[in-house]
Amino acid sequence: MSKISSVVEQDARIETLIREIKDMFLRLGDGEISPSAYDTAWIARIPSLNDPNKPQFPTTLQWILKNQLKDGSWGEPSFFFLYDRLVCTLSCVLTLALWKQGEELITNGLHFLQTHIEGLDKEKSIRTVGFEMIFPSMLNEAKIIGLNLPYDLPCIKHMIKLREEKKSRIPMEVMHSVQTTLLHSLEAIEVELVQWDRILKLQSANGSISDSPSATTITYLNTHDSKCLEYLTYIVKRFEDHAPFLYPVDTYERNWMIDTIQRLGIDHHFCKEISNALDFLYRNLRKDGFAWGRDAFVTDIDDTCMGLRLLRLHGYPISPDVLEYFKDVDGTFLCYMGETHRGVSDYFSLYRFSQIAFLGEKILKQTKIFTEQHLIKSIKDNHVYDKWAIKKALNKEIEWALRNPWKTSLPMLDVKEYIRNYGDNDVWIGKTIYRMSNINNSKYLELAKLECNKLQAINTREAKSILL
Repeated sequence: MSKISSVVEQDARIETLIREIKDMFLRLGDGEISPSAYDTAWIARIPSLNDPNKPQFPTTLQWILKNQLKDGSWGEPSFFFLYDRLVCTLSCVLTLALWKQGEELITNGLHFLQTHIEGLDKEKSIRTVGFEMIFPSMLNEAKIIGLNLPYDLPCIKHMIKLREEKKSRIPMEVMHSVQTTLLHSLEAIEVELVQWDRILKLQSANGSISDSPSATTITYLNTHDSKCLEYLTYIVKRFEDHAPFLYPVDTYERNWMIDTIQRLGIDHHFCKEISNALDFLYRNLRKDGFAWGRDAFVTDIDDTCMGLRLLRLHGYPISPDVLEYFKDVDGTFLCYMGETHRGVSDYFSLYRFSQIAFLGEKILKQTKIFTEQHLIKSIKDNHVYDKWAIKKALNKEIEWALRNPWKTSLPMLDVKEYIRNYGDNDVWIGKTIYRMSNINNSKYLELAKLECNKLQAINTREAKSILL
């Protein structure tokens, strides 16, 4: 193959990828996110309005029946993560037992649980969100209906202890009065402790409880609220036969999609699309920052710093004073109130935002010093584990950013480094393991590599012409 034909094919592939990514921007809505077997099983529990002996959403039950994995578990099929597999499998087993369906699947699921629960003692990775609340609650339910599981293991007793500690951080009165992250795992709270009429007063505009299908399901089962059912009906219609663990995720998706495309150096192809996405973010910026979705009540420091940084870099008027909302009593920063573990990525987002401070912005100056020290220590202690994602090379991303501050960095070197560190197959951590195809996508990486190679070829030709 001649060099000319190779270049023509490369250019054609670049144009194809640009067109496909533009289409991804055009289709941006409430978000693209992978299935959660855990939440799908919760929705499948809802009895039909016409016949209580049948499910209201039969396609969700069929999804469970069709998606057990070879080892007897349910969960993210391409990535084994014990916490994810345990909550998903137990949730699906409980739902199948409720409808007396899939006897063999139940047997296989129980076998998986019986042989893997004790693995919690050795598990060193970050837990899925709310695991210490959710799993003990489901185990209690399984015990009541007589499922054969190892209920008295030390690791289970430890989880129950963690559950009580977390509940004590956000008292029941607070949970019933204001939006907190505890609402996101409402299905894990003892039903008799919940004042459902007060919970409905904390309902989101879209009818959900904290944008969580599982939390919304437990609320519907105890209230028969029509808005809850409307939200759940929308979820099943949107995804056809399953549910994600969280929805919508529109601000979260746009934040990380734009940042990814910029860091890979391909953003110049999508100026109009990025501008439209930024306008969406700016319209949905609140005085206390950004949440994962436009209707979500609880904002977080990760989405907030990412969004504010992108908006400032593109000339939107924003104030960093919003960071005051995320300060703990001791002056350190929290992602959420009541969190049990602080993630490295939260501080990395803070650090990146702090580097674009304007003169006189004291809070960003303080933030830069604090986050820089924290990140350096995390690297030194080899403790670069994130609670929101399992990334290909987060430690290398942070090391590069610390060695090459934004004001002195060279854009093309940043791009080449990020191409090496970007994980197009990364998974994210919520109540379950999930994927975001508009954030981690092989098309971005392929386009970035083709662009980089093309630019290198041009530079090589120019260098040769100068030497001649």
